[in-house]
Amino acid sequence: MLNVAIRNVALLGSILLGALLVGGTAGAFVSLRGVPGPTIGFAESPVRGIVLLGLALVPATLMAIVVGRIYNAVVACFVLGTSLAAISMRFGTIEDFAFAGGSPVGAAVETAIWAVVVAVLVFVVFAGSGPLPDLHRRRGTWLAELADSRAALFLVSAAVAIPVVWLVVQTSTKGQALGGTVLASAAAAFLGRILAPRVQPILMFATPVLAGSVAMLIGASGTAGGIADAYVDGSLSRLAYPMPIDWAAGALCGVAIGLGWARGFVKDDPAPAPSLKRAIQG
Repeated sequence: MLNVAIRNVALLGSILLGALLVGGTAGAFVSLRGVPGPTIGFAESPVRGIVLLGLALVPATLMAIVVGRIYNAVVACFVLGTSLAAISMRFGTIEDFAFAGGSPVGAAVETAIWAVVVAVLVFVVFAGSGPLPDLHRRRGTWLAELADSRAALFLVSAAVAIPVVWLVVQTSTKGQALGGTVLASAAAAFLGRILAPRVQPILMFATPVLAGSVAMLIGASGTAGGIADAYVDGSLSRLAYPMPIDWAAGALCGVAIGLGWARGFVKDDPAPAPSLKRAIQG
């Protein structure tokens, strides 16, 4: 009983502390309107904000790794996702983006950059937490695992995120944007685990964010009169509603949820998972 209590305290404590640390940096991204903008590009001092966010992500990632050692790396990624969700909820929405004259191409580029950030964070979490206990790592080192050609199937499964987010997100509220990316990423992860059941899902967490970059471009296409006019007259596709950081937070949380859903549909790998030392050293 005491062991269960310690595990739960570690999990909940990491979620709360991570959310406070990362969410607390939102003030560093204040735009000219005096509140955090919808994207990092709107911040008056984006470099300062990025530095502070990066510093906050260090202890948040370390706490996630502790959770990963207790539970597994996927739970650790979910914990890290809740930290980003805390700051995402304080950022602006598509309405702020549209009326501020935001560039869809710029938002798509920022989303793609977030995909790289998510990939790096997940790699660190897996290296610190160890591979999933029900997935034996077969490729030697972690870098070799990333080079597994079967991981390309995660790009295929990530395409599902685009129609799912279009179906789920019906309004411009931040809650729907973030919730839509979580569900879209969960659907992508579920399919990805079915397509590639024996691949460590390190890159899987980044692929829905890349899909979000594509979704922004698709959603904003055909807005010749400007994104603000398209938003007002209702012609702006809902694919453009989630902002870059929504996709980053949603992917970390959603992929973790989707992998949990898929466990009942994939037979566990009977081979034992290597120790943490062997996982890092190969």
